[in-house]
Amino acid sequence: MANIVLTIPNTEAGRIALSHLKGNGASVFGGAYEQSLSDRLRGTRAAEEIEGSKETFHLYHVPDCGEWQSIAAILRFHSYPEGRPPSHGHVSGAEIDTEFTLSGALGTPITFDPKNRASYRAILNADVALQDGIRGANVNVAVVDSGADVVSLQDFYDVQDTVNIHPGAQMAVDLNGHGTAMVEIVKDIAPSSSIYAVRIAQHDKARLWDAMAGTALAVVDCKADIVNLSLGFPDFGVSPCPWCGSQAHVRSVAFEKLLLSLAANQPKGAIYVAATGNGWISSGFEFPAGYLDTLAVGSVTVTQRRSSFSNYGTANHPRYVMAPGGEIDQNSKKITEPVGAGSIASFAGTSAAAAYASGVLALLKSQKRYQAVDRNQFIAAVLQNHCTPPAQTTSIEYGSGIIHYDSPPSAGIDSFDISTGKAVLLGPMFKLKKQFSQLFSNF
Repeated sequence: MANIVLTIPNTEAGRIALSHLKGNGASVFGGAYEQSLSDRLRGTRAAEEIEGSKETFHLYHVPDCGEWQSIAAILRFHSYPEGRPPSHGHVSGAEIDTEFTLSGALGTPITFDPKNRASYRAILNADVALQDGIRGANVNVAVVDSGADVVSLQDFYDVQDTVNIHPGAQMAVDLNGHGTAMVEIVKDIAPSSSIYAVRIAQHDKARLWDAMAGTALAVVDCKADIVNLSLGFPDFGVSPCPWCGSQAHVRSVAFEKLLLSLAANQPKGAIYVAATGNGWISSGFEFPAGYLDTLAVGSVTVTQRRSSFSNYGTANHPRYVMAPGGEIDQNSKKITEPVGAGSIASFAGTSAAAAYASGVLALLKSQKRYQAVDRNQFIAAVLQNHCTPPAQTTSIEYGSGIIHYDSPPSAGIDSFDISTGKAVLLGPMFKLKKQFSQLFSNF
């Protein structure tokens, strides 16, 4: 059997659809209801929050190779937002439970390339943060990945363990090494941040359903300020659907709505940091980096030029930055500028860039000037104050530029916040940029 993910509104019409899918729908659609996302996370705070959300998410079994037929049939049958008793309700989204690859096995422990590490830290201004006494204290970073094989974790959650989803830091495991590498990168930049590892993959493969469950745990149970998603779905199937014509499955309605719902329900909101992907393409990002609410991170080399593999080309993405991620030869696929290595293989990529960006965000978030602002104000300030485009580059390739740490000003001033239009205490650099922008806009 194959699986599809359903998005069902938490309304009367949604309840009609859900009741049908759990009952007579099995004979109508040739499938079988499996579980809700809150069922998958039973016993956690995330489960309680999802149950009360505007949208609920469900896993449904369908015959192998029958995903598209089942999706089209379910969306046609349950296409009534107001409900049509007794059995026709509303399903707002249906998509394949897509599988994605993290990377080939890296192995553990993780070591950094010493020369490149020094160059990357210089690009990110990491040593200046240490001189300022800024180390990421009181900031929670959740790494949703293959787990972690390190002892210095704040906590550990395991979506792959159906018996004990919260075994704790002492039971942390990583059978791939990718998650461990991302944790080590964040620790290298923000050593005093509290790092939570959420394991969603057994080896190098994970599924949409697992990524959704892990992200929910990261936001709610880990209370993450920053959620590192060094992963990406190239797509969610053929576009458009050959039966219903829908293109919603390409970007995953369920994952995007879950991210928005989780962020909205948190006091200050979790910041999602996602890798743009290593596809050597110029036509857009992988998801979740492609979602406008995420901070999308592409990769640069030690020369501060876009890594050849780093996906770009999403012109309208408002939150796109760059960070170090090494280089890979497109023809041989050999790593020519490694970020580091595990016991099995070396690594480079936008995954590493996303983790570096998460580390810098943790440093900035721990500064007093940013501790009281909400997620949108903070991200706006980062894009304005802490990103620098390399010379002779375009925003299509580099977004707002390379993210980096800056020392807090000795005295803050009121400045304009691009996300809300409200005055907010940010610092003199932000005001200078605004003044220059206004000056040159007159010519």
